[in-house]
Amino acid sequence: MGWMATERLQLSAAPGPLAFVQDLLNTAPIGTRSDLLEATASAEGWLRDALEEWAEQRAVDAPTVELSDSGVHRLRDLRDDLRGVLYARDTSDAPGPVDVTARWSEPAVVDVDGGGVASLLPVGRDWHVVASLVAIEILEAQRSGAWPRLKVCRNTTCAASFFDRSRNNSGVWHSTRTCGNVANLRAHRSRRRAAGTAQEPDRAPAANA
Repeated sequence: MGWMATERLQLSAAPGPLAFVQDLLNTAPIGTRSDLLEATASAEGWLRDALEEWAEQRAVDAPTVELSDSGVHRLRDLRDDLRGVLYARDTSDAPGPVDVTARWSEPAVVDVDGGGVASLLPVGRDWHVVASLVAIEILEAQRSGAWPRLKVCRNTTCAASFFDRSRNNSGVWHSTRTCGNVANLRAHRSRRRAAGTAQEPDRAPAANA
């Protein structure tokens, strides 16, 4: 058991149950990895494992969720909207953020255990359970200060979700060896081309024979 989608990218999981949100984002087709939400069977397999891991993190019973074909489609939409929100939050030239609250607002219930500790738990059926859980974990991450560190790779052809553990929260690539190195090389070549154009001497007009 573990965070299947994130581990297949050889990335470390976000701390605690926020890793569920990260894992949902990483179900997308990234590089040579397939879309774990492409079909209902693979989506249910991912969700079953992810819910068990989430429940262990929260010390609660894992909810049983049966996904419909339309529910899987809604999960893909939720995943894409979340990616858009994170990219817009961290990129000044990104388009305006998607209003996830209006599209994905789901209820939750307050559970109080024998020790008097209250917690929010997801409710609903099908994809609604996942949307409810995601909303809960985003709220909790905002309260703890962890939410700004959950990011998507600045390389738009990659967009892997990673948890930024840098001291000043300045990370933009899921891997500096891959996406970061490619971007830096591209920028270096662009600067060299610009410098070469600027230094090229003006050509004198040819003299008449």
